[in-house]
Amino acid sequence: MELFVCNATQREHLMHYRLKGGDARNRDPQRLYTLEIPAGGQRRVSGDHSHPQDVDDIIEQLERYGARTADEAAAKKDFSGIIYSLDRAVSEESIRLGLKAVDDIAIERAQEHRTQNAIAADELNAKRAQESGMQVSGLEVDFVEQPRPGVKSGDLNKQTIKVEREGAPRSKRARSDA
Repeated sequence: MELFVCNATQREHLMHYRLKGGDARNRDPQRLYTLEIPAGGQRRVSGDHSHPQDVDDIIEQLERYGARTADEAAAKKDFSGIIYSLDRAVSEESIRLGLKAVDDIAIERAQEHRTQNAIAADELNAKRAQESGMQVSGLEVDFVEQPRPGVKSGDLNKQTIKVEREGAPRSKRARSDA
């Protein structure tokens, strides 16, 4: 039984795993094995670890940390970017879809963090305004990603998040972007 492990992320991945002992194969359950998988690449797990029980042990560990089969990878929110396949290499199409899924999850996570940060800033501003006897109607935050060499910027170059408070008076003053 062959096990292929693919890294559908944009950085190198070091896969660490242990094999259970206590059988005729005399495995040391404390020994840590490492498999280096390049970004967008895949590796076959060593031939001496192709016993069905070894493969099951490795898959159990991989799944615990978000690895999925090619069919499951794009559909799971907890997908880590690691795809595994039994008895055949992971297809180029599955790798491409896995890379896209990882990017989509990262963008969604970044947008959620930005929204939570804007809400927290609004709550802090509202508290300070209340302490000063004033009211605020909300907050508008512009996030602008600065380009970095060698890093794909994706759809996050600029995002505006508006936090509005119910029942708060609306500002009559126009915003100036000068």
